[in-house]
Amino acid sequence: MEGRILLEFCDVKEWCVESMWFRKTEKRKVTFSAGGNETEINFMLVGRRNRKYLRDVKTIPGELQHRLVVADLDKKKVKKCMRKGTVESRKVWKLKEEETRARFEELVSIDAMDLWNSFKKGVLKVCDEVCGRMKDRRDQGDMW
Repeated sequence: MEGRILLEFCDVKEWCVESMWFRKTEKRKVTFSAGGNETEINFMLVGRRNRKYLRDVKTIPGELQHRLVVADLDKKKVKKCMRKGTVESRKVWKLKEEETRARFEELVSIDAMDLWNSFKKGVLKVCDEVCGRMKDRRDQGDMW
């Protein structure tokens, strides 16, 4: 069941499940070994567009039982396709000014409370619809 969910997730995200398409020795395929038992789970999730840059998927021995799964990419081609863009930043130094800081704190506190109240109401409404409500009978103590 878990494998099917992973494959559906990869299909939605347009990822490929890459494994041992590359030839290698049995030692390089094993990811876990203990007590004579060996497991081979060498999967790497790669975007379909980036699949062409993948050169190899292998394990690196190091620990006694678990081995690291590594993917080799063609560095020169990956570097060329990387996007170069601008990075936005906030002018937080303006908060040092008293007037700006006071206005910021006022707006944040109002927005935070409104956001919290709308979230709370939404969750409670859905809970009422799905689970229903009941009246709580509290213990009134002894009658006599």
